[in-house]
Amino acid sequence: MAKPDKYELVAELARRRGFFWPSFEIYGGVSGFLDLGPLGTLMKRRIVDKWLDTFVRKHGFVEVSTPIITPERIFQASGHVAHFKDSMVGCLSCKRRYKADNLLKEAAGVEGEGFSLDEIENIISEKKIRCIECGGQLSKPEYFSTMFRTTIGPYTESVAYGRPEAAQGMFVDFKRVF
Repeated sequence: MAKPDKYELVAELARRRGFFWPSFEIYGGVSGFLDLGPLGTLMKRRIVDKWLDTFVRKHGFVEVSTPIITPERIFQASGHVAHFKDSMVGCLSCKRRYKADNLLKEAAGVEGEGFSLDEIENIISEKKIRCIECGGQLSKPEYFSTMFRTTIGPYTESVAYGRPEAAQGMFVDFKRVF
């Protein structure tokens, strides 16, 4: 008899007790998204307060709260637009996409983090790497931004991103708070 998975047991207990459950569950859910129930919300608030007491308030620091959606010019100035990117390849048959360094490691045992697009393409060619799902041919590697891109309001020229780091607004507001 198979041993029960501890993660599944804890997750099921948390759902029954009202700590958390899958977001959008009535529409099939989305992997990795969770809603906090009454007890989960209370537990999160207590953890945040404890963290703030220990690392912020005790030392006389102050808090700021800034928007998650941030104008593109902030991330251009910080270098995030240019550098928060990863390489990706896609299957030309089944359309599955792979983060290139993960594919190189899984398919060929090669640590490919930090490789250029040309280096990735050469390794795929040399090792004859194909799609893990269907065996199809892979596309040329290309970069994709790891930041969530959106626009502010109905104006498509007003590009913004979901901040990739919680500290970003703190740096923008530092002079004002100081």
